[in-house]
Amino acid sequence: MHYQLHAEPIRITVGEWPPFIGEHLEDKGVGAKIVKEVFQNAGYEVIYEFYPWSRSYRYAAIAEREGTILWSYNEERAKIFHYSDPIMMSGSFFFMKKNRLIPWKSFRDLRGNVVGALSGYYYGPDFAKAEKNREIDVQRMTITDEKLLRLLLTRLDIVAVDYYVGHSILNQYFEAEDREQITHHPKPLSLEDLFLIMPKKGKYSQKYIDHFNVKLKEMKAKGDIESLLKKALGGAELPSPQS
Repeated sequence: MHYQLHAEPIRITVGEWPPFIGEHLEDKGVGAKIVKEVFQNAGYEVIYEFYPWSRSYRYAAIAEREGTILWSYNEERAKIFHYSDPIMMSGSFFFMKKNRLIPWKSFRDLRGNVVGALSGYYYGPDFAKAEKNREIDVQRMTITDEKLLRLLLTRLDIVAVDYYVGHSILNQYFEAEDREQITHHPKPLSLEDLFLIMPKKGKYSQKYIDHFNVKLKEMKAKGDIESLLKKALGGAELPSPQS
């Protein structure tokens, strides 16, 4: 069954976040592709508009556009937006060299190792606390995730990277010989669900969300979402909570 409220397309604001979303990526990125396909199955056309993330959020919040995608949950945001069911899960992990894989259970296990991280990036509350308390030796750098992973091959012991971003970079930019040297530790630094959010001010927002959730559930049940995500990871397993 297809739903249709009116003929106008749903305008969704986004920013750059490869491999999830990118103006020049195939299908605008795997996250954008999933959301577009879910809405198409519900009978809606989606148009993506790319802006800096702050503007994408603002346009959606004031209902200048119908919504924005791949936001995590917080209570402040939930006062302004309706949330869809979770679209996917992602989070930060430690990437290491396979021949120096550290079986860490607590940050104390990482003492004596330098952890590379991006300036200004938040890797979850546990990492933030450990960094603040100097339980771990963190070297913050103003570079890209790709360069961070390249440094892992030369002078860093460990790097903190988003799961999908890390594997996407390895698959896309690294030679097989270098790629084979690097893996991620299965214990996550942080994991969170990512959602479609639509403003409570929007006239049709709740109905859009309801229709989206029905088709999202159907696609998940058929394994369509998992297949798209695994393809984006080059066949790697999807991230899952472990301790």
